Amino acid sequence: MTKLGGFLITFEGNDGSGKSSIIERTNSWLMGEGLSTLCLREPGGTQIGEQIRQVIHYVRNIDMSRMTEFLLYSASRAQLVEEKIYSALEKGLIVMTDRFVDSSIAYQGYGREVPLDFISYVNSAVTQGIVPDLTLLLDIDPDIGIERRMNSRGEINRMDLQNQAYYRKVHQGYIELAKKDTTGRWRVVDTNKPLEDVWDEVKNQVEAALLASGYLERRGKSSERIV
Repeated sequence: MTKLGGFLITFEGNDGSGKSSIIERTNSWLMGEGLSTLCLREPGGTQIGEQIRQVIHYVRNIDMSRMTEFLLYSASRAQLVEEKIYSALEKGLIVMTDRFVDSSIAYQGYGREVPLDFISYVNSAVTQGIVPDLTLLLDIDPDIGIERRMNSRGEINRMDLQNQAYYRKVHQGYIELAKKDTTGRWRVVDTNKPLEDVWDEVKNQVEAALLASGYLERRGKSSERIV
């Protein structure tokens, strides 16, 4: 869908769904197959984006308005697309991002009730027409996700201060996005199971998408399974 020669995979899901670990494994696997990759995160991924991330996460910014929050995420995304994603896709890389446009729809749209049509308008502008080729929703019960997140890190950021009702709305947003998908890019992976089972499903979904898109053939790889 990127039409730039590369392949864009976005990893979505509530906090605590294990995106970071899965992205690391996916990257190691693809690099082991001789494929060129680039891993990024939102907010962040660039010097400017990382500075924006600090503002968003700073615990004392508790009075940040929902619109300010959304526009800060969008500013980070605009810089990431301009500085990293677009050029990497032009070079034919497999780009993997820990969150992308759908996070704004779920977190700021469903979670904060920022108007969805406004989010769509801004997302369209900042992404320069780029649409993910594959979106993996790492689905987890939001209550379990919160517990995992709080147990896995010592530092608390502003987003960790949200109540459970907020994260349930975010989760519902993701489920609705996947159900309403008309592009065929969404795949829902149940993460309420052992990590190895989650990884096997992710690997199968990524492999199938790369084969179906013709990406492997364009990069001189066999159209057979890439182990």
